Amino acid sequence: MHGFRFYHYIILFINIIIIAFMFVLLGVKYGSLPDEIPNKYNLKGEIIGYTGKKALYVMPSISIFITILFFGLSFIPNLLWKVLEKYDILNDLKNYINSSWINYMLITSICVNMFLAYTVVCLIYSIKISLIIIILFVLALVLLNTLIPIVFIIKILPLLKKRKIMA
Repeated sequence: MHGFRFYHYIILFINIIIIAFMFVLLGVKYGSLPDEIPNKYNLKGEIIGYTGKKALYVMPSISIFITILFFGLSFIPNLLWKVLEKYDILNDLKNYINSSWINYMLITSICVNMFLAYTVVCLIYSIKISLIIIILFVLALVLLNTLIPIVFIIKILPLLKKRKIMA
């Protein structure tokens, strides 16, 4: 596929492994789970809500949707170039944008899938979901959504200046 590098396929493969792990874990443990499992806790760690064990399959299903969605979104720059064909766009700039966007989509997908896998494990083993893990997950997403665009802009400015010099 255009713009995909070997490590992009590795990242995509890691997403698939995480999803497979969730399904295998659910398949192995499903029969031994009680019909209702805790799914809500108060700040003291006491159980305040239950759900049926079939609800556990929602997490891997969401992971599949997220992976497919972000994989599909990683093709946006290629579609953009087709629209902007009439403009002279520097190949270095085009390649950098493609690669950066694919990295962003696939790494975000891994973060979400890892959190969903952690949630499934916690629900299966009746482990309270750690507030620290939730905070780390949110911080990871915030950092991804702030640092990657900043690094992107810092790296793209010299390419844009190079384009002005060539024009």
